This record gives sequence, structure tokens and C-alpha cells, in this order.
Amino acid sequence: MKPPKISVLTPLYNTRPDDLRAMIDSILGQTYGDFEFLVLNDSPENQELRKIVNSYNDTRIKYMENEKNLGITKSRNKLIDLARGE
Repeated sequence: MKPPKISVLTPLYNTRPDDLRAMIDSILGQTYGDFEFLVLNDSPENQELRKIVNSYNDTRIKYMENEKNLGITKSRNKLIDLARGE
């Protein structure tokens, strides 16, 4: 499978549900569709975030969780390492 042109990287930390839904809707609503959408939950105890992200039935979304809170810098670096886009 050909890698996506763009990787959208989104670390989460106790994000408000309404803000999370608005952000996901905005990304998925873009006219350009050749992207992967990597979402990393850095607040793994907050399972509501998992439920919200997984409620979107879109194969471009890749949801992951840190085992424990790593902080924004380590979470962003982890997402960069996982990105496949150009």
C-alpha cells in the first residue's frame, strides 16, 4: 500500500469531548483526502477519548494510547516517528 501524502499528528491530553469532535470533524471534512490521521492519547486513563475517536468509522484515523502520561514533547516525537506521510 502506498504511503499517504500527508500525516496529521494529534496528541491528546484530557481534551474536552466537544473540542475533540470538532477537531476530528474539521480534519475529516477537508477536501484533500490523501492523509493519515494519527491520534495519540497521552491521558490513557481517560477512556472517553478512545470511545469518541473510535466512533468515527474512517480508515485514515489511527488511534493509539501511551501506557502512561509522557508529556507533549515525547508524545509529539512518538507521532513523528510513526508518521508515514511525505
